Amino acid sequence: MLQRFVLVTGTCLLTFVAVMAPAQAAPPSATAPVVRVCPPVDPPDSALLIPLGDSATQFGECSNGQALRLPCPDGLIFDIDRSVCNFPDRVRQAPTQTTAGNARLDATGRKVTGLTATVTWRGKPLLDAPVHFTTVSGARLCDAFTDDSGHASCDAGNAAQGADQLLRGYTASYDGTKNLLPSNGKGTVTRS
Repeated sequence: MLQRFVLVTGTCLLTFVAVMAPAQAAPPSATAPVVRVCPPVDPPDSALLIPLGDSATQFGECSNGQALRLPCPDGLIFDIDRSVCNFPDRVRQAPTQTTAGNARLDATGRKVTGLTATVTWRGKPLLDAPVHFTTVSGARLCDAFTDDSGHASCDAGNAAQGADQLLRGYTASYDGTKNLLPSNGKGTVTRS
């Protein structure tokens, strides 16, 4: 479907036209329901604008459960508090939270699987946030981006660190942007 978007920033009026894909149904889950970045049904009286984890100069507009990536005009960044593009000196960075899960170390002591993290802002999932997974001493394991539920995961094959260091756990870090503060979380690693 064809959608028209209007964004007012200061004295600028911008109109965007984009082709929107229908939302895909989420797979059924036996666990708690997954919170998504965009609701499956649009709010009736206003556009829902969201920050994107990899860029302060872009934002997402929700439409039928999907986030459409839109740019701010040159020199402006997305103001999360006001849901508009604004001058950088007028934008306050919003807090984020990163939580990490439990990963598994294989029998060889060299491969870590299931490194996971969830990044949120004000309790809501953060889309497209780059997450860096490292050992607790800072050695790089792998990198991933968050999906529409704020979840990122990756595996670290042939880890150069010894099993003892890997079993001390890992850190999942989000570096933040000009409108989102950085955060990190600690995860555990257990033997398979």
